[in-house]
Amino acid sequence: MIDNQNTSRLLHKDFIFNSVYNQIKDGTLKPGERITEMQLAKKFGMSQAPAREALRELESFGLVEIIPYKGNYIRKFTLKELKDNYRVRAGLEMIGVEDCIKKITDEEIAELGEILYKMNEAGKLGMVDEFVDYDVAFHEYFMEKADNQELMNAWQRTHIKTWTALNTSVSNLSQERLAHRHTSIYEAIKKRDSDAAVKEVKSHLESLTNKIRMSDEDELFFEKSK
Repeated sequence: MIDNQNTSRLLHKDFIFNSVYNQIKDGTLKPGERITEMQLAKKFGMSQAPAREALRELESFGLVEIIPYKGNYIRKFTLKELKDNYRVRAGLEMIGVEDCIKKITDEEIAELGEILYKMNEAGKLGMVDEFVDYDVAFHEYFMEKADNQELMNAWQRTHIKTWTALNTSVSNLSQERLAHRHTSIYEAIKKRDSDAAVKEVKSHLESLTNKIRMSDEDELFFEKSK
């Protein structure tokens, strides 16, 4: 039997999450700004339960910091945090791509190529949200094919989508060039060259932050919508 009340709450939670996520990305909600369950519930005309769940999900995405006895705040980001995140992620993906090559089928390599194609098209057209989704999907695909749930769990805890969206926003490279940088990883996987794939993943992630001309402690901001 369908629990309509629970389904409704989940739909409301998703609506609040997406609304707040977009407001963080377009600069409406600023880093360090306080945000409350009551504020969200009143704004969207909903109960506090879905607002509470949305805030917890935003925390899991690394976008909101929940401080006990103080409140919920839009998280601040620095270049050092981005570098640290990408260094940890590189280590995980180097293991993932090496294991993936041992198991991935020709059909699955073709599917990975399709994701790369769509990412390139989104990059050429300047479709930011779509580009970020395909970028995340590309990395997620070969991590899934590694067939190591503990590795996947650790990778997901690095808040992939949030940091990918933020890096896309602050990078000096165009989305088209960012998309093209995935080609060498794909070609190494296609050739089933494990050493090359590991090298390309490491270079891909660690060099991205070198394209940002800021000091390590400077705060990073999502680019405002135009």
